[in-house]
Order: sequence, then structure tokens, then C-alpha cells
Amino acid sequence: MVLGPLSTHNFALLLLLVTIVTVLIPLISIGVLRLFRSISSLHMANRQDRYAPFVLMTVVYAYAAWSFYTDTPYNDVVKALFVCLALNIALLTIITFFWKISVHSSGLAGLVGIFLAIWFKYPAEPLMYPFMLLVVIAGAVMTGRLYLHAHTPNEVAGGAFLGFLTCFGGLMLLV
Repeated sequence: MVLGPLSTHNFALLLLLVTIVTVLIPLISIGVLRLFRSISSLHMANRQDRYAPFVLMTVVYAYAAWSFYTDTPYNDVVKALFVCLALNIALLTIITFFWKISVHSSGLAGLVGIFLAIWFKYPAEPLMYPFMLLVVIAGAVMTGRLYLHAHTPNEVAGGAFLGFLTCFGGLMLLV
């Protein structure tokens, strides 16, 4: 198994840590930034509204990647995942200072890239159906971003390209 050997306790701890880093900290951070009027809207439609949250998330993801890489009992795949995610967030942050790239597209295409890289590296893993479902979900979310006029086609495609390239390429190199 790609994530093995993980005990039930270590797997639960991994899920908890991932949830804290990818959901809880960003939600709290954005809420606090909005409360103190550092961002004008939770939607962050303006590129300038993204600066503070993205820099903060880059620091959080970089710290999480470093912590996972140096201080956890997890295998190389899990450690490489966090490095790839931190790199993706850092690149999104840099790009955001110049262009409003789609973070949703980058995240979902990155997840597609992760699944594809794991599938290439570990062909015995039963990933075909989850991979296909993920591609459909990613396509639906990207279509939704366009439908809502949250991004242009170039912003969505740019985010997808960056996320896929960073995560697929990173895992292919690191694992």
C-alpha cells in the first residue's frame, strides 16, 4: 500500500493534521483577516485581497512540509506530498502578485497529478476509479469557476497546469 505501513492511529493522526493544515487554519486565517478588514471580501475577488492569505498559507504549508519531512514517521510518499503541496502554494503566491490564477483549479489538478503519479509509481494500487472520479470533480469545479465568472479560461487553465505540473512532476521526482 502506498501510504503503508500506517497504523490506524497514525492514519487518523495524518488525516487530522491534513485537515488542520488544509481546512482549519485557512478558514480561521481568512476569517480573522476579514474581521480586521485586511481583505474586503471572503470571495477574494480582487487580486490584492489574496496577498496576505496566500503569504500566510505559504508559511503554514512550508512549515507543515518541513515538519512532515523531518519529524514524522510517515513514508516518503506522504512526505513528498507535503513538499509538493507547499511548493504549489508558494508558486501560487508568487504568481498572485502578478496574475489572478485559479487556486481551485491548481488544487484539484494537483490532486489529479498526485493520483496519476502514485498510479504510475505503484501500478498495483487500485486507483483507476478514484482517479476517474477525481478528474470529473476537477472538471466540474473548473467549469463552475468559469460559469460563476470567478476566473477567465486562462486563469483556470493556468492554475490547472501549475497544480498538475507541480504535484505530478514533484512526486515523480521525489518518490
